Amino acid sequence: MEYCTSAFFYYKPHHDVIEFHSLKDLQGHTLGVLRGTLEDKDYFVRNGINVEENDSVESLLKKLKRGRIDFCILVDAAGQYTIKQLFPEEQDNFVQVAIPGSVRPIAIMIDVDAPEGRAVALRYRQVLDKTLRSQKYHDILENFYGKNNIPSDRFEQMKRFKQYYANTWDN
Repeated sequence: MEYCTSAFFYYKPHHDVIEFHSLKDLQGHTLGVLRGTLEDKDYFVRNGINVEENDSVESLLKKLKRGRIDFCILVDAAGQYTIKQLFPEEQDNFVQVAIPGSVRPIAIMIDVDAPEGRAVALRYRQVLDKTLRSQKYHDILENFYGKNNIPSDRFEQMKRFKQYYANTWDN
């Protein structure tokens, strides 16, 4: 199991530093989100935050650069990757601020009661554990996050989610 963190992104040339401590800090701004990812759009609107839904990460980042939205919420890794692809010369102009408490697992569901389900689940875990600890995966993470910038708590986060999502048949 791997995990992801959500983050606010904004385009530095259009804004001074944007602090994100509470909803009040976002009032009067336009928030870009991927369509279907915001559970209660009206909550933001009632708090003075305009919400614009978009169909792709690329669209959100292009709108940030053009100044059509003030900031957006993305999975941190997806935002970083897409910025590298679309704007390789301007990566430093995009600011990412992690949203506290937004760490979520990336997992698959396997019905262990289905024929061969338990065997598939066990094999999947074995392969995934081997992959996550491999040098090749480490190199991919280092390429993505930068040398010596891989989150130091990533194994602790994964362990916590594994325990949380473990089925009783594991015991």
